[in-house]
Amino acid sequence: KMYEQLMKNYEFLTLNERRVLHYIMEHPSDVLKQTTQAIGQKCNVSKTILINLSQKLGFDGFTDFRFYIKAELQKDDLNKVDSFESSLLDSVVRTIEVNQPDQLEHIAKEVLESNIVYVISRGSSKAVGQYLGDMLLKLNKVTIINPDFNMLSLIPQKMSDKDMIIAISLSGQTQIIIDTVKRAKLKNRKVISITSYTNNILSSLSNHCIYCIESNTNTKENDTISRITSFAACDLLVNAIKKIV
Repeated sequence: KMYEQLMKNYEFLTLNERRVLHYIMEHPSDVLKQTTQAIGQKCNVSKTILINLSQKLGFDGFTDFRFYIKAELQKDDLNKVDSFESSLLDSVVRTIEVNQPDQLEHIAKEVLESNIVYVISRGSSKAVGQYLGDMLLKLNKVTIINPDFNMLSLIPQKMSDKDMIIAISLSGQTQIIIDTVKRAKLKNRKVISITSYTNNILSSLSNHCIYCIESNTNTKENDTISRITSFAACDLLVNAIKKIV
């Protein structure tokens, strides 16, 4: 339940506080070994930011926050089963926990209010994009799915201010996706991303993010990384839409 607890007040955190939280959730074991100063240097923030973050999350201070992380890791160690199957299950559960229902509802409403949804993805994530696009079409949402590689750069030019892009990239660093999103943002078009819960370029460019939890997101070196949490994130969005329509 650690992810669920830490996401409760996520919307009230500053960008610096979110950066620290992302680092902590990605490296909880390292945080227990590092000094407050070292963590601050890693995240390029002051000690005050660490204290403010801790208090916003309901802890007395960063020391109290650190004790909480240690306790949660100990629980995980007791319950851990060293298998691929349990790792998949854990990733899906954490993906569900980090995506808050009210945020998903807000994104779902914006999808429904848009005229055309452009779903873009590359590599092994293309299957995820195709799946999401098919589901949106079945919900009677006008959707254009994974245009030809050479057509991606033209999407921002064709978009009206009522259209949106849903960009899918587990790493959040896929260059053609980033370039397309940047062009869309220059025209003030809306972008929803489905990406890993990390400090990546795609999430920083997006109006809203739906997050996936994966232990490894370096798809450039290994594009056989499971996309099960990306599919789960799509299902969370689709379910939120189905509750409205």
